[in-house]
Amino acid sequence: MESLKVADAMKREVQTISMNKKAEALIALMQSSRHVGFPVMDSEGKLWGIVTLKDIRDKVKQGELDKTVGEIANSNLIVAYPDESLNTVLQRLAAKDIGRLPVVSREDNRQILGIITRSDIVKLYDKTIVERMKYRSD
Repeated sequence: MESLKVADAMKREVQTISMNKKAEALIALMQSSRHVGFPVMDSEGKLWGIVTLKDIRDKVKQGELDKTVGEIANSNLIVAYPDESLNTVLQRLAAKDIGRLPVVSREDNRQILGIITRSDIVKLYDKTIVERMKYRSD
């Protein structure tokens, strides 16, 4: 399983949101999609941060819905790289108790290439195990 890489499991089509959008736009995006977190992009189309349902819930509790996404989002990014092992990234997700990581270029860690979630990793592990079991039984 150590041979499986982030590039094997990541989603390449990523729904993002601009840091300049209002919180209402983020809420609408969350309601219209099944995602609970989004990469946040700056005005140049570069990765700036990540925003999650928890972030917006905290602002709702504090009555701060007039904020922009950039004011709500976390800009202290934890990222993954396409050539990293899934095991390494799964450990990072578990250690930080987070569900998703933006996948970025090693040459430019603000260039988003995709996103990877715990469920993406588990699905690929399951598929690989089934294929290996099938191969052994043939």
